[in-house]
Formats: sequence, C-alpha cells, structure tokens
Amino acid sequence: MREGCWAAVGLRFFVIDIDGTLTDEGGALDLEAVKTIRMLRALGYEVLLASARSAWEAWTIAKAVQASPIVIAENGGVLAFSPKELLLLGDRALALRGLEVLEKEGLGPRVKETVPPLTCVILEPSLPSERARGALERSGLDVQLVETGFSVLLTKKGVDKARALGVLASMRPSFGPQGGVAVGDGDNDVPLFTLCGYSIAVANASPSAKRAAKYVAGHKYGAGLHEGVEALLRQGLLAPPAKG
Repeated sequence: MREGCWAAVGLRFFVIDIDGTLTDEGGALDLEAVKTIRMLRALGYEVLLASARSAWEAWTIAKAVQASPIVIAENGGVLAFSPKELLLLGDRALALRGLEVLEKEGLGPRVKETVPPLTCVILEPSLPSERARGALERSGLDVQLVETGFSVLLTKKGVDKARALGVLASMRPSFGPQGGVAVGDGDNDVPLFTLCGYSIAVANASPSAKRAAKYVAGHKYGAGLHEGVEALLRQGLLAPPAKG
C-alpha cells in the first residue's frame, strides 16, 4: 500500500547529501555514486545536492558530478541556483555571535579550514557539543548547533535542509517534497527524510537516520546510494518522470 502511494505520487527528483554519502570517510568522491547520479540524470531526474558544506564548495561538486545546478548548501542556509543567484536563508552575523559565546565559555571552538560560508560558522567536530549547546541556550541567541559527523555548524535556529527544500518547492512546484527521494547518512538529514516521499540511508548512516529512512542500504557511501536506486527500480517506483 505504501509503495502504491509513492508510485501514485510519482518520484520526480533526488536530494543527495555529499559527505558520507557521495564521499567516503576520507572525503574522496565515490565513483559509483557519480555514475549513479549521471544515470539518474540520463533518465530525466533532477538530482540536487544538499550539504552542510559552504555554498561554493557544494555548487562546485554538483557541477563536477553533473548533478542539477540547484544546490542546498550550509545545511539549508543557502539555496543556490547558480554562483550568482543565491537565496540566503540563514544569518552569518548571528552565527558569529554564537561563536563568540563558545569562545568566552572557553570551549575552544576551532573554525574548519574551508571556503568561507555565507550563513553559518563551520567548526571542527572536536567541539564538546553538549557543553556548547548549554552555553548557546544560556546566551538566549537564536542559534543552533548542528552536528554532521564531519563538522559542527553554528546556524540560525530553524534552518535545515528540509526547510530549504520547502522554500524551493514554493518557488518551483515540480520540487514538491512528496515527489522527492532523499539520500544521506547524518542526523542532519533526518528532517529531509521525514519531509520527502521516499528516503534512503546508506549503511554508514547514524542510528537516527536509519530509523527515519524508508530504505536502509547494506552498503556504505556511494555503493549504498547505488543499492537504494536499484531497489527503487526493482520495485517499479522509478521511471522517466513526467514533464511539466
């Protein structure tokens, strides 16, 4: 019954995480994942990358793997349609105030060496997260701490990948979330898994991501993405999407 529901809705596009899904634990792109993205594009599917990485990094990777040009970056803080057309949904000035709070608390936050983000602060994952959350709560700032497994983000509360997809859908109805397949590995992917019509967690995913997913792959990283897509094909839930 659930499969019939998904088929009736029509899966129209994919939203795929980068780190831990398209890349391995060392950050190298998984070639099987790249092949899978190109296969989906050849079938006519839009394939959006959704990442906690900075907007410029995420967009560059999307171009390199031949994904769709629309990118959700900075864990939903940026909706990028091109390098020159960016919709900012977060607030970097607010995130920097959150960083000041953590520094005054002596928590030793280390900013990750990366292309500077536009709407958040990206920290090394060594930050003591529970103490940091407590400090931010006491400060009263509208700032949240988001752990991805590869980094820690300071960003405005309420900003996440699912909210960004909702904003995109309001602008372009063909991206209505029930027609989406979300693929990822982290706790920060859970809101997207909950929102989309179908979701795939790769084998290296967090327990929360696996619980939220409709399909849990037996393989890690790009092989898990490929496995999930193959499962959809076997179930007859993938076909070239209707135009319009």
